[in-house]
Amino acid sequence: YVELVEKEGIPYVIGSGFYPQSKEEAVVNLVKGGVALFNKVKKDGNPADWAFSRLSYPSGSFAVGNLYLYALDFSGTIMAQGERPGLIGSNAWDYKDEKGMYVNREIVKKLKTSTEGIWVSYTSKRATKKAYAERVKAKDGKEYFIACGYYPDADREQTIDLVRKAYQFMKTTGKTSAVEAFSQRRDDDYRYGDLFVEVYDLKGSIIADGGNADNIGQQVLDVKDEDGFEYIKSMLKRATKQGVWVNAKIKGSFRSTFAQKIDLGVGQYVIASSYYPISKSETMILLVQSAEGYLKANTRERAFEQFVKSDGQFRRGDLEIVAVDSAGLCYAYGNDYDVIWRNIYNIKDEKGKPFIQEFITSSQQGSVSVVTHLNNAIKYNYVTSVEKDGKTYIISSGYYQ
Repeated sequence: YVELVEKEGIPYVIGSGFYPQSKEEAVVNLVKGGVALFNKVKKDGNPADWAFSRLSYPSGSFAVGNLYLYALDFSGTIMAQGERPGLIGSNAWDYKDEKGMYVNREIVKKLKTSTEGIWVSYTSKRATKKAYAERVKAKDGKEYFIACGYYPDADREQTIDLVRKAYQFMKTTGKTSAVEAFSQRRDDDYRYGDLFVEVYDLKGSIIADGGNADNIGQQVLDVKDEDGFEYIKSMLKRATKQGVWVNAKIKGSFRSTFAQKIDLGVGQYVIASSYYPISKSETMILLVQSAEGYLKANTRERAFEQFVKSDGQFRRGDLEIVAVDSAGLCYAYGNDYDVIWRNIYNIKDEKGKPFIQEFITSSQQGSVSVVTHLNNAIKYNYVTSVEKDGKTYIISSGYYQ
């Protein structure tokens, strides 16, 4: 949020910002960003299409993780679509959800009677979807809405359930039937909201893809995320019958994939599904779990080097990794390099709590949550311990309420 302030004839811009605590906040902020762009384009005297083209770029600033913007005029014509630009120009006025609700008609109806943004809930791919929309008006007076939606229930547990269900089906029916069932679009038995099933062979070829069947046959073993991490290779290497989690940075956001290895006798494969964390607390936990796995799989030197990189895979907005040993010696403290190699065992928060000591003692029994008071605010921390080369390290991350 910024304001323009003038002092002694000199203009200053004063601002402050925060990283959203929830996906709902992220959705609203993304829409407001699109609206601000639209209004700027109009103010500069340019046509509305200039703004719509920006909103429709799948790798642009208005596509974050699995969130994207779309825009329609008040007659239902799609003007922008950040996930599937090929839909631009088609008409979605008659689009109905699985319960018969005319979704876009409902959005327009609500916006016509409101001066603010509105929410609409509907059902898509067996899941509840919530869309937030705001109205904009072009220079010629024509009205549009800019919107973004998300699936609040497409979470970690649903991801696991989808993979488990796919495992049982593939184990029972075999590869051919499973590939068809997971990839076809006739029904949503193996989809839940924006969750879908993928299957890989151990050489990194996609043999089923419920998100985009055109990907089938592609070799993706060496594909890297935005931090240079070969997450497909790591997933195929680490996957077990019980299942593992692998985290990657995709479209500027944290994506977590649950992967389960299946042995059909005639071949081994990995079944996977991915989701983007809905809340900051969930992202925090995934970040710590990712750091834990990275430390176990790499040398200490390599891991701690990655933990402190300001633009690396262990930084998500204002979330960062803290790493100490059981004596309190610090190896990583976000990008605060001055703390590294110092013993911080006795440091206290603003209420006098020696929180590093609490991190060390409480994590001996497993992963825990610890509340601290820092920078005049409450901070929620997730803490776990890792055994590495005969030594115990405590890994944590936290966010402010």
